[in-house]
Amino acid sequence: MEVLLPANMGIKEGGIFMKNIIDDPINKNIELYYAFFQFVSIITLQKISTIEIRKNELKNQMKNSYQKNPYYL
Repeated sequence: MEVLLPANMGIKEGGIFMKNIIDDPINKNIELYYAFFQFVSIITLQKISTIEIRKNELKNQMKNSYQKNPYYL
C-alpha cells in the first residue's frame, strides 16, 4: 500500500529548515562577518595595487629623468 503525500511537503520542510539556518543568530553573525571581511579585503587589495602601480610609475619616471640628465640634481 502506497501513502500519497502532498507534493509541496518537502518544500515546506526545507523552507522551515532554511528559515532556521538563516534565523540562527550565530550563523547569521558568522556570515555577516565573513561578508564584511571579504568586502574590506577587496577594497584593501585595490588600494594596495593602486599604490604599487603608482610607486612603479614614479620609479620609472625617476629612472628616465636620471638617464636624460644624469648631472641634474
